[in-house]
Amino acid sequence: ARQMVEGCSASLSPDGRLFTHNGRSHRRLALLSWEGGEERGAVSSPPGLLFDNQFWSNDSDWIASRSEGEYEDIFIHRVSLDRAYRATFSGDCDRPDFFVYPP
Repeated sequence: ARQMVEGCSASLSPDGRLFTHNGRSHRRLALLSWEGGEERGAVSSPPGLLFDNQFWSNDSDWIASRSEGEYEDIFIHRVSLDRAYRATFSGDCDRPDFFVYPP
């Protein structure tokens, strides 16, 4: 075991080369190198919301998250576009997961 960063919502990319790190603001999810911890990209929270519980899908271009704020719903993020899509509308969701077929 080794400690790379302090924070929450760590998730490993499907290829094992990157991991996620949710910053203190919960508005930006850093994508860090597993080898040395260098930042390789980032994903933004949904507009006007905080986000948490991010989890990488089976496809390296998609991450799921839960919004925080006015409501707690599941969002799907396209990493390459830094774009969020709302997947649920109940206002009371947690622990997202997303499977892309075919990956």
